[in-house]
Amino acid sequence: MDINEKSLFLIKDLAINLEKWKKSNDKSQRKLGQTARVAESTIRSIIKGTQNIEIATLVKFKLAFSVEISDLLKEHNKIPIIITSPLSLITIRKAITNEQSKIGENISKIMKEKNITPEELSIMAFNTDYSDTLKYLKGEINLTLITILKFAAALDVEIWKLLDDDKEKGKQK
Repeated sequence: MDINEKSLFLIKDLAINLEKWKKSNDKSQRKLGQTARVAESTIRSIIKGTQNIEIATLVKFKLAFSVEISDLLKEHNKIPIIITSPLSLITIRKAITNEQSKIGENISKIMKEKNITPEELSIMAFNTDYSDTLKYLKGEINLTLITILKFAAALDVEIWKLLDDDKEKGKQK
């Protein structure tokens, strides 16, 4: 499965979860959008099958549902409760920064284990811009799902290894 197909597959599971969780919590797209501080058009785009999504959007849903990012991207029967009040912008910014840094640290750790330089990683990750790669490693810029999948493919690991959710540590899908 290529990276674009894998991204579509993961976003399809996200869409299924959003629809199911929205219904179970008796929330409209508008209410979910207000709570998670995600544009209603973004939620519609996800449900219709957008090809890519930013980590910032995933973090907002993670906070709104109090789940891990892996829970968002895997279809399952768990029905989380949506938080009732809108997320604060400070909480969102801090969570996004933490998530970006965590992913950058995970990529760096695997690179070190495999003796790969940032320049080599850039080339292996489908010629990702080298200066952007350095910023991703430092957690300085927003990643997309496709970018994370490119790094996972380059490092020959599953995406969960880069996301490093507690229950996914060390697991291969």
